[in-house]
Amino acid sequence: MASPHLWSWHSQHSSTSGAPYKWGDYHTTRVLALTSLLSAGRDRGLGAQTLGTGSTLARGSSSAMSFGLMHQHYVGRQRTVYNENRLSYTRSTRDGAAEWVLPQATVLMSGLGASGDDDLAFITTGGATNADRSEIAWTTEAASEWAWVARGTRHRFRAIAWVRGDGLDAVARPNAYGSYSFNSLADFAANQPAWFSRTLGEQARVGSAWNGALAVAHRWAPSRQFQLLYGLRLEGSAFGNAPARNIALEQALGVRNDVTPVRASPSPRLGFTWRPLANRPISTGINRSEMGTFIKPSTNIVRGGIGLFRDPYRPGAVANAAANTGLPGSNVSIFCVGAAAPTPSWGSYAAGGEASIPDACRDGGGALAQRAPGVQVLDPRSDAARSWRATLNWSGAVGIWLLRAEAVGARNLGQSSSIDANFTNASRFTLGDDGRPVFVPLSSIDPATGAVSAAASRRSNAFGAVRMLRNDLESQGAQATVFVTPDLLRTGGRFLSGSYTVQHVRQQYRGFDGGNAGDPARVEWERGVNDARHVFLLQAGTNVPRVGVFTLFWRVQSGRPFTPLIAGDVDGDGVGGDRAAIPQAVQAQADFTMLLDGAAPRIRECLSRQTGRVVGRQSCEGPWTHSMNARLELRVPSRFMGRRTTLSLNASNPLGGLDALLHGERLRGWGANAEPDPVLLVPRGFDAGTRTFQYRVNPRFGETRAARTVTRTPFRLSLDFSWDLSRSEASQNMSRSMEPVRVNGAWTRPPATSIVQRYLRRISSVHSVILHHADTLFLTRSQIEAFAKADTGFRSEARDIYTALPDSLASLPGRFDADAAVEMVRRADRRYEELFWQQRDLVKRQLTPIQSSALPEFIREMVSMVLDADPARRPFYRFSADGSSVSVSRSN
Repeated sequence: MASPHLWSWHSQHSSTSGAPYKWGDYHTTRVLALTSLLSAGRDRGLGAQTLGTGSTLARGSSSAMSFGLMHQHYVGRQRTVYNENRLSYTRSTRDGAAEWVLPQATVLMSGLGASGDDDLAFITTGGATNADRSEIAWTTEAASEWAWVARGTRHRFRAIAWVRGDGLDAVARPNAYGSYSFNSLADFAANQPAWFSRTLGEQARVGSAWNGALAVAHRWAPSRQFQLLYGLRLEGSAFGNAPARNIALEQALGVRNDVTPVRASPSPRLGFTWRPLANRPISTGINRSEMGTFIKPSTNIVRGGIGLFRDPYRPGAVANAAANTGLPGSNVSIFCVGAAAPTPSWGSYAAGGEASIPDACRDGGGALAQRAPGVQVLDPRSDAARSWRATLNWSGAVGIWLLRAEAVGARNLGQSSSIDANFTNASRFTLGDDGRPVFVPLSSIDPATGAVSAAASRRSNAFGAVRMLRNDLESQGAQATVFVTPDLLRTGGRFLSGSYTVQHVRQQYRGFDGGNAGDPARVEWERGVNDARHVFLLQAGTNVPRVGVFTLFWRVQSGRPFTPLIAGDVDGDGVGGDRAAIPQAVQAQADFTMLLDGAAPRIRECLSRQTGRVVGRQSCEGPWTHSMNARLELRVPSRFMGRRTTLSLNASNPLGGLDALLHGERLRGWGANAEPDPVLLVPRGFDAGTRTFQYRVNPRFGETRAARTVTRTPFRLSLDFSWDLSRSEASQNMSRSMEPVRVNGAWTRPPATSIVQRYLRRISSVHSVILHHADTLFLTRSQIEAFAKADTGFRSEARDIYTALPDSLASLPGRFDADAAVEMVRRADRRYEELFWQQRDLVKRQLTPIQSSALPEFIREMVSMVLDADPARRPFYRFSADGSSVSVSRSN
């Protein structure tokens, strides 16, 4: 079968606009902003995989559009009440189709691998049986937020109203052309499938969900050292439609399928911020450089909080229920095992199309066949997922290093699960080797292949599995993290930061969700699927002279737990992936012996300690994993057509590329996908006399080594180009600052006095801070007089610099060049910054070494800093007169 070309095409356009608007007259206290996004794409070769043929590929197209409107304004007599209103709408479409109208075939291949070892793998060929789909999804959201302060800044109140609607309108054809499974290549050649399945009909998945909330919050700040924030959020959720009612289902199983739960619940929140050392400044800042924009976090801060957080309803749940009602005309699933499976005729399928594909089991199938509609219902008692989360963190600084320690604990409620309401839960016999119960008679198991039909485990033969979605499970987790990062305002053109996290996650599982061994409705606690106990993150960046900026991200984490599984359903509950059992005399079985001899120590230990019993859930653990990405943003020396351009070279998984470069075919596994293969046993037959399955041991079980796996994490190198069409941020801010204001009932450009005050607020005097700490520094009378005189002179010269600026700006015409105005401001800023840094000379002359050591930290940094020869590359400081609040920005 020929392989179609693999290609993709995507286009995207986005725009943002926002400005004070004219609504009858100018209102500088109101802003209206509009954002939009349009994208479209087409793809061929979807679904490509290592062990799949070209015929299993699919094609598809997608499009999306998004619009957002934001309105901000101040109201009230003193303009002390702030209101923000948001409205957005998003719509996306996806369509897909298979390249070939053929059933899919999965073939179990066994033999000797490239290294001469015993090998086992599943090969996929045939068609892309799940590709046919058409989907439209939309989201609309609206919110209104009000905020006001009382008694100065001691009390701040907020009120929020929010509503969101999500919708789904899709037509899907799951397993439209059917699926065959073969236990060997010989069986595939002889047209002897282990089983065949197909879903007949067309699923119309239509549903919507609405979520809303009303919230009030109060921030109380009795002092500069302490703030308390608390509030209450009332949240509600409902589905917009209900599935069609199935009376026959109610009569047969006592289950109603047309119930959609409506929920409303309060979510309390409480948090605090505390400054243990009141005299130390909260040193914050922004470093704008070629490596990006970095915000220096506040130091000398302790924060904590606890609250209840709730997930919204999603339309997919009710859409799936609406598509699987079990009513006449709805989808019907057929599952044919062993001798009941129809014999494939690939030539007729290719020639006759979908009409030639089997739609029934052979000769009715008997005990080895199932033909019934599947049903999905929502449990009337279900609710959205909820989580109680508590956090406590501290941030501080040691030298040039910023430190943060954080502890998080969570108890998650309402975690999703399901049960089969059409399951009898009555054991027919137990297996002779591991003693697990089997819920179907011997006649429902095909002895030649070991495939099991679950039809006999149904309470009603009129229906297949009746999946009832529940939200009744829990999980618990705790983690502690330490962050270390340099103060980027002090380290210049390079950085190296990292974090370490230790965590522990436990969650509840149910056998109906996979990994069963016994009663599938039983709930058990075990390690969480994402319970990687240790996680290290490393980020680095540096300026490469005359080239650009290089950045690196590296993540390393310990192994996650997984469960050794059987490739199939051996207990007849209708759910595959049952837990495996390790035989007592494991060394007596050649397959197990070969596996243990070549397995990694962690795999050998996991299997050896569980001999003679069914394995525990999440009882094995994968290896440590690591992922790396690198980026080199190249300097573009000139502007392209007058616009700012960005050119970047991105490397995904550079470790994998280096491994291939150095070691060729003998890969060491650097940067490889380290998800272990969880399949331990593959059924090959069933002995009714001893009531035991015959298995083939998967030699790839638990493997992640590159030489032993068929999956790869490829090394990819891409060159990205972007062209900035928008005006610079400084230019947009300048245009807004020059918008007319109301003076004596008329609208006019801001007067010079108003403009000069805006820039004078940027003046920061080092002398003023030193005078404020005169007692702490033990200044002498002569020192106080010298700093007071210098402070007066500094402020006078700074005022002269900015006093001349407003006259030039105010004289600009109505339609002026904002970039030229920005350049005027930049020239004034450069003169001011030269004056600002001259303050260091008096500090060095007047203060003794002991006095200098007692200066506030940011003053010591300024005095000792080696200034860049280019004034434009020096940091820009702004701070209060007492030095309690500091902000620094730096553009490299």
